[in-house]
Amino acid sequence: MQPAPGTGEHLERLKLLLREMFQLDRGDLDFGLYRIMNLKSAEIAAFLDDDLLPQVKAKLNLTRAEDRALLTKVLANAREQAKASGYNPDRNPSPKIVELNRRLAEHPFLCGDDYTIADIANYGWYGALVLHNIYEAAEFLDVASYTHVIRWAEEIEARPAVQRGRRVNRPWGPEETRVPERHGPEDFD
Repeated sequence: MQPAPGTGEHLERLKLLLREMFQLDRGDLDFGLYRIMNLKSAEIAAFLDDDLLPQVKAKLNLTRAEDRALLTKVLANAREQAKASGYNPDRNPSPKIVELNRRLAEHPFLCGDDYTIADIANYGWYGALVLHNIYEAAEFLDVASYTHVIRWAEEIEARPAVQRGRRVNRPWGPEETRVPERHGPEDFD
């Protein structure tokens, strides 16, 4: 049996995301808001561990039956609008990613045989979608079935310039994957 939302693994995941967002493990960030966060980190951690769940449950319990009915109606309307625009939420594939996969089955890159600005511009969204599961959409969109998009994204992500670019201005994650400030090529060494 899976834990109810807001308990167990869901709560732990939320707390982990909040800790990462607030950067509570970054004592080296000692300026502006981060200085305050460092000073209050024990209080924030206590809130996340002890007070967050009761407050979330209290707010969720305020949702009345009428509100749930309204939300159900809004969701049904959104599904109908999606279908009208060519997306079938019951079948899942997005027409854009289907077209992208078809195009990449015929050519190594979006505009043919050469890497172009089209690949650079689209990699940020589609590459992250199929390789890094942004918005947790991988299962919903069944991205594993878009083998040509995955191949294309992996090839682009392997490029040295892309590897460097993914590290720039990234203050989170393992030390070797981030370059919080970039002033010159030596920052990558």
